[in-house]
Amino acid sequence: MHDDPPRDHEALDALGHEIRLAIIERLAAERRGSWRASGLEFAELRKAVGVDDPGQFNYHLDKLLDTFVEKRDAEYVVTTAGLEVAGTVEAGTYDPDDVSFTATVEATCTECGDHLEASYERGTLQVQCPEHGLFHGNAIPPAAVRDRDPETVVALTQLNARNELSRALEGACVHCWGTIDVETPVDPPAELLDDQQANADEVEQVVVEFACRDCGMTFWTAASITIVHHPAVVSFYHDHGVNVHDCGYLELAFVDGTNGIIESRDPVRVRIDVELESDVLRVWVDDSAEVVDTERT
Repeated sequence: MHDDPPRDHEALDALGHEIRLAIIERLAAERRGSWRASGLEFAELRKAVGVDDPGQFNYHLDKLLDTFVEKRDAEYVVTTAGLEVAGTVEAGTYDPDDVSFTATVEATCTECGDHLEASYERGTLQVQCPEHGLFHGNAIPPAAVRDRDPETVVALTQLNARNELSRALEGACVHCWGTIDVETPVDPPAELLDDQQANADEVEQVVVEFACRDCGMTFWTAASITIVHHPAVVSFYHDHGVNVHDCGYLELAFVDGTNGIIESRDPVRVRIDVELESDVLRVWVDDSAEVVDTERT
């Protein structure tokens, strides 16, 4: 258990005015277009935002100082937190009229071979088999979807999932960058089983849980997905003429919720088999999903 970190509601309150958001967006545009952390002086910034009253403008600017904006000599410069706010707005994350689609994609189900269905709604992409349930899900902003075809969106989402998983395995939360605790095996949430194995009477999955100590964000994934970019797996695929880094998770047959055997619980040892043609790579992970041994047969 841990104490909840303090929540600074004043910082969020500071964003509650269109002039303040306009200041952040204008300074973010200035910083993005320069190799250094550049900004604008007071008069330039006020003119760029379009506020005639200096007193009114100064009042709103002052509300942003030290959190979203900082003063460097004569210039006002957006902070990293301000850049994140501006980027989120530009990405359309808060847009209630975000895009949505449902489409059949090239990837196929490892169980039945049928093409998978991708759907995007309210910031979340899901790829699933109509018969066997969810294969992949990840949050991406509307900007990642607009003007892109479903196949490209799925590829981008898998790339994002790969990056987030790598960060989580290194112990950093994918949401707030706080400290992540990794544990396996854990009992998967009932809804995860229902989605992935809708028609199975008994399903045994080896699941890894990632739980953030700071923000409380918790997510689960199959143990097999945690070894995809381990050097032994990369080398194994390379010997068969395949570059794992060019593959999405949906293209790798061994990435499956049921691919995992708990050989020991004290200490925890989970075996994951990677098969290509008649070649087999066995990988063992411990209770924190770290690879502890490999064997090629």
